Amino acid sequence: MRNFLLILLFALLSACANAQDKLFDFKADAEGKLMEWTASPDGAVVLDTQMLYEGRPSVKFDRRDISISDGSFIIRRVPLIPGAQVIELRAVLRAQKTGPWAGVNILLRQDKDEKAIEFSNSQPFITGSSDTEWQSVRISQKVNPQAESLVIGAVLGGPGEAWVNDLELWVDGELLTSFDEVNQTTTKPADNARDDIAAIDVDWSNLEDETIHHLSAFIQVWGFLKYFHPSVAQGKFDWDLEFIKATHAIVKGSEFKNVLTALLEKVGVPDTKEAPVSAEQENVITSTSYQWYLNDDVYSPKVIKFLRDLASNRQSFKESKYAYSNELEMASFTGEGYFQVNYLEHELRLLALARLWNIFEYWFPYELNESWYPTLQDLTKQVVKSSDHSDFLTALQTLLGQVNDSHASITDSIFRQGPCQLPFTVRYLEEHVVISRIYKDLPLHDLKVGDKILAIDGESFEGLFERLLPLYSASNEQARYYGLANELLFRKCDTPTVVTISRQSKQFTVSISEYEVITNVNHALPGEVVQTLEGDITYLKVVGVDFDSVDEALAKAQQSGKLIVDVRGYPSEFILYYLASQLTEKPLPFARLARVHPHSPGSVVLIDHTPTIQPTTPKFTLDGIALLVDESTLSQSEFSVLAWQELPNATVIGSTTAGAVGNVSSVPLPNGMNVFFTGLRVLDNAGQDVQHKGITPDIYVKPTIADVQSGRDVVIDTAIEWLNFKMK
Repeated sequence: MRNFLLILLFALLSACANAQDKLFDFKADAEGKLMEWTASPDGAVVLDTQMLYEGRPSVKFDRRDISISDGSFIIRRVPLIPGAQVIELRAVLRAQKTGPWAGVNILLRQDKDEKAIEFSNSQPFITGSSDTEWQSVRISQKVNPQAESLVIGAVLGGPGEAWVNDLELWVDGELLTSFDEVNQTTTKPADNARDDIAAIDVDWSNLEDETIHHLSAFIQVWGFLKYFHPSVAQGKFDWDLEFIKATHAIVKGSEFKNVLTALLEKVGVPDTKEAPVSAEQENVITSTSYQWYLNDDVYSPKVIKFLRDLASNRQSFKESKYAYSNELEMASFTGEGYFQVNYLEHELRLLALARLWNIFEYWFPYELNESWYPTLQDLTKQVVKSSDHSDFLTALQTLLGQVNDSHASITDSIFRQGPCQLPFTVRYLEEHVVISRIYKDLPLHDLKVGDKILAIDGESFEGLFERLLPLYSASNEQARYYGLANELLFRKCDTPTVVTISRQSKQFTVSISEYEVITNVNHALPGEVVQTLEGDITYLKVVGVDFDSVDEALAKAQQSGKLIVDVRGYPSEFILYYLASQLTEKPLPFARLARVHPHSPGSVVLIDHTPTIQPTTPKFTLDGIALLVDESTLSQSEFSVLAWQELPNATVIGSTTAGAVGNVSSVPLPNGMNVFFTGLRVLDNAGQDVQHKGITPDIYVKPTIADVQSGRDVVIDTAIEWLNFKMK
């Protein structure tokens, strides 16, 4: 649900938020359309004068007859109050017949150049199978220093009906009642220098290798200056523009050393200052060894000295405008700008590569592999010679494939043929792609759980894996096969997909044109969130969970002393502490956190906070807690298991988790795309990384193809067996 809403909002909202000067009561014009708000789609958003809140009409989202693959929203752009530190949006919402995973919430966005740099929506979503009462919701954000305006609104994802009313904007604890005194004129100086860049007559596809080598070497210098030179880091230059200018000089044949010398003279030699050793330097656990600039075959002695001096003097200033601290003191990249000039296609692709490569170089909290530096020239060549957007995306995805991070992805996926998903999910078992769950009745198709998929639209999975696995970023091998196989199930909506099936000794094809929205791929038991299994064992799955479900499960488990928590999927609510705090008598620290500190690019520094389960009441004592995991246990799920395995009498059962845990960072690229990666490093109690390795279960068990075909959940069976044995 959350992923669906984010995709919907970022894809649709940016283009249609219009500046307004009023905020509160909803009104409609003579044709019944909302005034002062952008509403979509037509016919699904109306002013409801019958559903009142404190005497005022509401906005109604009516999606009873509209496909669940879409959503409805209202949004409005409003000015940002000068000097504001904290903003809060409040509203009341109600919903009716929204289904088990759909719901309504409000959204708050901060924009720079009318592009989102901060975004959040209220949690949890207001949802219900019957009519809910009015429920108050709110979102609070710390004002981003780069923000220029706000976008507020509400959205209903999925089917059903929902209402919104009483929207209020609070600024630094006070209710905002008027925008009349807000100075809405921009103080941003006009800068038309980018408009003066002329196109150059260069055959990019035939650049010589030496030129490409110089371009890749320049990418490294440009990125280093961006984070280590105080004037550059603090935004005194249009650094993207300087990249384009230098690129033009290099490809037109200027001496590489002259290009670098001119750039260094322009930024100047900064003053040298003595800086005391900071607390973050004392907590460094690893640092990037950026010694590439010592290569005198590439860089002149003058350039080497300049860069070495910058490196030794980095602590003389704090953060860069391109990587400033967020609330966790992780680097935020929302200061990165957009840059679109149609006739600079190749230059802007190189700029995207340069931006992304250097962010991973200095801000990725894990060690990069040995091929990281040697392949930069190959990546530069790929980008330079890319003939279209698809080739360019493949080059960027090649970079992501090197970082081995299951969170790493691009908004434009090269692995998906389209936005529509085949109505089943798969697992990679015994070196075969196997249908593990079917989400839609397919009476006209001979398709069964346990069928092996040999090919899709005529291309074998063996061939797809050979071609695409090196590009697909994943934290471990099992996650790589599993993630890629399921990504390939996204196809074009208006075209049937031909799937080649193998069942026993028979091979046949099935043409499928029925697609489905699968919001939370998981391997948990079908049915209710809380169930009672054989031997009076209480079962709780995190998919679909809420706090009431936790209360119900703990109350039931107290009677038998046996609890299964199925973490083979993504939690619908963040229940980590709520569940665990009722199952321990003493505080249980379970992890250490680290990140690249914005003051120290390249240095991974421990955060002065230890995630700890604190005991609360009521207190439940259980004889056995089985935590079920596999390759679908990812991110928040893994972090939860990391904590819950510390509980008394807890055992982890299943197969190795996905190995991608920690907060996700977002990188805006010049063309408006975003790249995501793991920005927070998580270590277990032994000081070992969870990323890449995943969590290794105490009892290892994984289904065979025969298990899947027979409908047997061998992980559940093993958990029941373990709990019953433990109770003897």
